[in-house]
Amino acid sequence: MKGSSIQDLTNAIQSVVSGETYITQKFAARVIMALREASLRRNAERRNELSVREGQIARLLLRGKTNREIAAELSISEKTVKHYMSALMQKLNVRNRTEAVLAVQARVPESRSKELWN
Repeated sequence: MKGSSIQDLTNAIQSVVSGETYITQKFAARVIMALREASLRRNAERRNELSVREGQIARLLLRGKTNREIAAELSISEKTVKHYMSALMQKLNVRNRTEAVLAVQARVPESRSKELWN
């Protein structure tokens, strides 16, 4: 680097000559920070992934089913459907059923969207 001291330059040359890789502390800190941020993003994405049951409910929601119809089709209680709907709405960051449908549609690739309607 332009602003490196003679000692830093000497250390870099010695490292490379002995077959090692040399990176500056500043660059290493940037790499570590980028890896940490990527890990945090992946963890956040995993938290927002839908469970199997939430996915089933989302699929039926896209078909226009009511909570009662969803409960009957999945052999669960309406109260359980409401619980999953609350969790689904929270994960999708929406306020109502209509926004939930739009958010689910946005998450589903177009090729799968047609399959879900049938």
